[in-house]
Amino acid sequence: MGLFTKEGENVTTVSSITPIIVRTSNVAKELLQVSLTYKVPVPSLDFHLLGTQTFTKASAEGSGEDWVELTSDEVKDLKADDFLNPKFELKQVHEIEIYSLTEAHPLESMDMSIGGNATLCKIYLTIKAGSVAHYYEKFQEDFLHLINKKKLRANLMIGVFDSMMV
Repeated sequence: MGLFTKEGENVTTVSSITPIIVRTSNVAKELLQVSLTYKVPVPSLDFHLLGTQTFTKASAEGSGEDWVELTSDEVKDLKADDFLNPKFELKQVHEIEIYSLTEAHPLESMDMSIGGNATLCKIYLTIKAGSVAHYYEKFQEDFLHLINKKKLRANLMIGVFDSMMV
């Protein structure tokens, strides 16, 4: 997608933004919206995950069943049978604080990406060969947090089947 301006038109860009707190089910879309609103590049933005709510609905046709919030224990206790039910639905709403990057993160030197198979029933984290990571006290916590951020940017759920990740 290209962005064009008329010849001689001045475009003002903001180098940093005031942190913004939003509730969203699509983090990537929210980052893009903030980027367009404040005229900053998306890679210059980052976010803190403040909270996640997971909702479920297992409705029969014609019933107006509402979304019900699950506790973190209930999310961990979801069974394969639940997911095989064609009427079972899950959605997540995330509260995030969007801010401008001001300094590099200690794990910034790791070139990694997240992806999955066509049905997204398997998710893969790929770390490019030659990437360097220096261990420090909160390495594991920060690494798992970075994986969750990458999953959210890819519009994937967090906390569902994450027990397989650790």
